Amino acid sequence: MLASARVRAGLSLSDISERSRVSVTALEAIEGDDWDALPAPVYAKGFMRLYAREVGLEPDAVVARMDAMLDGHVELEEEVHEQVGADQRRAWWEAARFRVAYAGALGALIVAVVVTMFAIAPQSIEAAPQPTVDVVPAGLVTP
Repeated sequence: MLASARVRAGLSLSDISERSRVSVTALEAIEGDDWDALPAPVYAKGFMRLYAREVGLEPDAVVARMDAMLDGHVELEEEVHEQVGADQRRAWWEAARFRVAYAGALGALIVAVVVTMFAIAPQSIEAAPQPTVDVVPAGLVTP
């Protein structure tokens, strides 16, 4: 709306910038609906009022239209933040489930290795059966 009015008035962005003392960058952001490139809304409204006066539009009507557009922008931004938050929570839970499953599998593997080691380990000497031989020393035998 502002860009069309500017073109109809035969003005360039530099002309508007010189007259209103608003930077060309801010004017380009206003024309491009790039609200993130503008300063706080209170300043952006002031810029738009100045711009509207220079191109012959009613400043209050322009600011009211900007407010309506910003409300839609804020709602869309809130939806995006909610979706990003939900995606981050979902990713965190998936990673947590993976870590729990990994830890459980690692624990089961350790238990299996320990059990296998004890099952195939040789028995100790104390546990081995002792041969029973009746050996009498030669000096103790009487003929």
